[in-house]
Amino acid sequence: LAIKVQYPGVADSIDSDVDNIASLIKASGLLPPHLEIDRLLNDAKAQLRAEVDYCLEADYLKRYGAFLADDERFQVPSVFDEWSGQHVLAMQYLDSEPLEQIADLPADQKNRLFAALVELSFRELFEFRLMQTDPNFGNYLINDDGSELTLLDFGSVFELDATVRAALCDTI
Repeated sequence: LAIKVQYPGVADSIDSDVDNIASLIKASGLLPPHLEIDRLLNDAKAQLRAEVDYCLEADYLKRYGAFLADDERFQVPSVFDEWSGQHVLAMQYLDSEPLEQIADLPADQKNRLFAALVELSFRELFEFRLMQTDPNFGNYLINDDGSELTLLDFGSVFELDATVRAALCDTI
């Protein structure tokens, strides 16, 4: 098992922490007067609340796992519902290495893994209609032989509605 345990009180402090930072930012006078900071702060609060909702993250893990079940290039940990809840997420432990280990792989394997990540981003947009929005290297691992990418941390997933998808498609 890999168990993610939320630090006590994190979820409860989001609004007050963001409000305190907002007060400091507003008092600094550094923001342009036309900037709608309150709307941005409300969006930030909503995003942070979603990131500490481990039931929601478990749902996204399951959805991504189902989407990628037949793709041998990816591993997504399964969720153990019986040991998971709002503040604890119990997942399958997948033996993998940090993504930085990709540097030690032959060029053809590096290219294959990079192409898989690019394809994944397009599948998220056009097929899954979900986008993992915290793409830091810590959320991606590789297995020992470099044939599979392990995807982690689905606390920050954005559901793409038709308007957002259309804008992204136009941009692409």
